[in-house]
Amino acid sequence: MRHIRTRSFFAAALCAGVAMVGASVHGIVGIDAELQRSAVAAHERAVDSVRVSAKTPAHGRDCPAPAPRSSRDV
Repeated sequence: MRHIRTRSFFAAALCAGVAMVGASVHGIVGIDAELQRSAVAAHERAVDSVRVSAKTPAHGRDCPAPAPRSSRDV
């Protein structure tokens, strides 16, 4: 009787362990997929940013900079 209980306990522990490993692997795969989607979105956003930057004037500003002030202007 004791031998059967020990085997049953071992089988239950083994099944629980396999279930935990399976859940962990499933979670890791989900996280990996989420990171891949995030990386693709960041890459697309960077490409869009480069396209917008290319449309700005050559000096890099939309409006001229204010004239520098000297100490006499104060």
